[in-house]
Amino acid sequence: MTSSRWQEIERLYHLALQQDPEKREAFLEKGCEGDESLQREVKSLLASRSEAKDFIESPALEITAKAIAKGRVEQHPDLTDRNGPQEIWLRKGDSDRPVVTARNFPAGETTQMFWRPTLSPNADRVIYLRVRGASGRLWISAASGGSPINLTDETEGGEFFGSWSPDGGWYVYFALRNGRTDLMKVKTIGQATPVTLKANVTFGYATPIWSPSGDWIAYGQELISPDGKTTRPLGSKGGGRYAFSADGKLLYGMRSEGEHNMLFSVDIATGAEKVLGDLGKNYSPATASNLSLAPDGKSFVYDVRKSKLNL
Repeated sequence: MTSSRWQEIERLYHLALQQDPEKREAFLEKGCEGDESLQREVKSLLASRSEAKDFIESPALEITAKAIAKGRVEQHPDLTDRNGPQEIWLRKGDSDRPVVTARNFPAGETTQMFWRPTLSPNADRVIYLRVRGASGRLWISAASGGSPINLTDETEGGEFFGSWSPDGGWYVYFALRNGRTDLMKVKTIGQATPVTLKANVTFGYATPIWSPSGDWIAYGQELISPDGKTTRPLGSKGGGRYAFSADGKLLYGMRSEGEHNMLFSVDIATGAEKVLGDLGKNYSPATASNLSLAPDGKSFVYDVRKSKLNL
């Protein structure tokens, strides 16, 4: 995705927010001028904003599922607008507290939305996307509260959400720079200089994900080593929404084929694919969240957008 494409998506997204909800569909059909891909991307942003009011992101769902299986309750970040402007709260059991609000940022700066907060493996920090104007930037905050800081030292282009490394030392994400999309990683110390893993990659709002051992990063239609030196194409197996098995030997994924949503697995060692089933056209993923694998490895959790009309 080019930076101009992203800017057009952002422009239509903000214009659509100004429309009454029941008029947005017609507005997008006209504004996108028959570009179905553009319309889908804008709708995905709108759906993510709507669901962010009380929706727990997939990483949080995975943490909660694992905690239940282990008989304890762990922390996870939520997005909420209970006080008006969108905020990030940290939930533990039946209680929660604010961690990031618009008041944490300089007066006069407008935060249009926060997106995809993810907790570090040791639960001491939160990384999230803060959207202002036509682009977003990654920020990091202490789970205990305090002043947020930019995750990277870059000031140009845009950044998109990603995922923590298993040891919490790195964060992998997409960056929109110089008219292209690059796969990046950065140390999670705040205001660090990012490292380019691969330049000019295909980007469709998918989230890159680390293997449990940290040996691989999966994104799009490819596996890449954390040093960027080794790649392993997934070919037609690519899907964009992934989950590694607990032992890291299998990569589960979902891809759309017309009206079909195929669930599959790929053997990391051999590259062999196994189709697990067709989820059907009525169970398409609503956002770019990755799959969340249940602790027993027998089922998945992912978000689906459902709508209905009442007379």
